[in-house]
Amino acid sequence: MMSRPSDFEKIFSQGSRHSSTIMTIWIKPNKQFDSIVGFSVSKKVGNSVKRNLIRRRLKEIVKKILPDQGWIIFISAKPSIVNRTFNQIFFDLKNILTINGVLS
Repeated sequence: MMSRPSDFEKIFSQGSRHSSTIMTIWIKPNKQFDSIVGFSVSKKVGNSVKRNLIRRRLKEIVKKILPDQGWIIFISAKPSIVNRTFNQIFFDLKNILTINGVLS
């Protein structure tokens, strides 16, 4: 989990940004350490119940598909993510990560 300001600075300045209709993702290779993931779900998405639901869904998806080592990833959810099911979010995130070489 990303928590240090240096993690965020590194991903925003050196990572590549990729967007879909429901999320924006910053990706940076990190071959020396375990994969690090950060999440952002703003108040534009909805109330705290909706934001926490989206955050839990994203965390679960990342646990299922992300390799243990080699990546720094930051996921920012867009308001349109609220209308998507777990499976739709899963396939959208998986497609973005596959296209950008995170998943094989």
